[in-house]
Order: sequence, then C-alpha cells, then structure tokens
Amino acid sequence: MRKRNNTIHIQMNDNELNRMRDRIQQSNKHTIQAYALDALLNGEITDQQLIDEIQITNKLISNIDKTEKGIGNNINQIAKKVNTYDVVLSNDIEDIKLEIDKSKEERNNLWQLIRSLQQKLQHIQQ
Repeated sequence: MRKRNNTIHIQMNDNELNRMRDRIQQSNKHTIQAYALDALLNGEITDQQLIDEIQITNKLISNIDKTEKGIGNNINQIAKKVNTYDVVLSNDIEDIKLEIDKSKEERNNLWQLIRSLQQKLQHIQQ
C-alpha cells in the first residue's frame, strides 16, 4: 500500500518550470517530489511587512551614505577656504553641524529598525 496517496496538481509557465528545475539541480534533492515536499513542509514564508521593513532599512542606509558624503564634501570645502583665505565662515560650520545631527538621527532610526527586524527574524526561526 502506498504511503502517499494524496495528489496536488499545480500549473506553471515555462519560465517558472525552468527556474524550479534549476533550483532542484542546485539542491541536494533528486526529484521534483522530494524538492517540493521539503520546500512546502520546511520552507519559510516571508511576510510582506518584513520585506517592506528591509526595503526601508536599505533606503535609510542609502540616505545615511549620501548625508555622510555631503558632510565630507563640506569639510573639504571648508578646508580649501581655510587654506586659501585663512577664514572659516560660521554658516559653513553650522551647515556641517546640521548634517551631522541629521546623520545621527538617521542612524538611530536605522538601528531601531534593525533591532525590530532581528526580533522578527528570531520569532520566525523559532
């Protein structure tokens, strides 16, 4: 008597079928059935909220990178003025302070989001 007597039928387009075959070849599974059972019974489903938070994290990292590059450019401009004219304008210093504060705030937001993502991933893994 067969141990598995239930059948599930799914339809795929050619691209999906080829992607599945490629994944099966890359895995240690030798049949579509073995691969599908492992994926369905042991695979993880990532929820949309987690994906959205990861995308927000990437944007925050990009913003921090841009802000810090801007700070570096401003410091270079101030250094050039000092070397050329022996003068530092107070508004240049204030601009850098504002950008540093903005960068600190973005970093804090990023760390809060990373901590939240870590907790969610730990929950998913349990």
